[in-house]
Amino acid sequence: MADREGFDEDKKRKRIDVYVDKEIMPLIPEFLENRQKDLNNLRIALEKGDHETIRTIATNLKGSGGTYGFEAITEFGNAIRNALDENNVGAVNTLIKNLESYLNHIDIKESSLKKVCQNCGNIFESKDEDIKLCPQCIVEKQEKIIERTEEKKEKKKSHLKTVMATVTSVLVAAAIVVLIIQLPKILEETKSGKPIRIGTYATDEKTDICIKNLWEISRLLQENKKPDNSLTCPVTGSPYKIEDNMVSCPNPERHGLKALYVSKERKIPEAVK
Repeated sequence: MADREGFDEDKKRKRIDVYVDKEIMPLIPEFLENRQKDLNNLRIALEKGDHETIRTIATNLKGSGGTYGFEAITEFGNAIRNALDENNVGAVNTLIKNLESYLNHIDIKESSLKKVCQNCGNIFESKDEDIKLCPQCIVEKQEKIIERTEEKKEKKKSHLKTVMATVTSVLVAAAIVVLIIQLPKILEETKSGKPIRIGTYATDEKTDICIKNLWEISRLLQENKKPDNSLTCPVTGSPYKIEDNMVSCPNPERHGLKALYVSKERKIPEAVK
């Protein structure tokens, strides 16, 4: 359905009168047939990324168009070459589509009417009163539209990069602030002699001994051994509570904690405030 709509829309486009000298009129059918071949080869080369072939065809268009009275074809060839030099594949694709539309909408007529381009002042031929610009100026106008479109894209990309850089800077700054605030606590918790455990709380010497005992119990649990009563809490001398595979301090409140325990699954002693 979409293809049919495109076809109908194409039929509605205005025809373009091209005036050529009477002497070369017999050569025009073959000339246009060759340009259609060029158009097909341009599409194939663009799909393959074959820039050298595109450049060769564009050069041929540039040289042959004006010879047969098709200045617009000459300008299309020149514009495609320029876009290719700038590695602007999007512009090349647009110009190929515009060339196709041009070739599909031209009516060949014998030269009879000359007009003055309102932009450059050059003489060109056209019976269409609505056409005020010569083919060269029309193509240049198309190129400017493409350039403005590309500039807008680049500005959008630049703005996005700026926003991302700003967000990244803010996140890095926030991380540094958090690190600075937490640094004293981190340093305190990593002082020599402080046993590793889950929970960054300040603990006294006897609590640290209790945690070291739990580390020893954790080792026994990993070996599938049950701790005996030789290991006791240094505060009360009471043995540790054993429940299945979890062993806990019998009196965590004496350490200022709600719980202090270790298990076979949780190998690191955990202190719960």
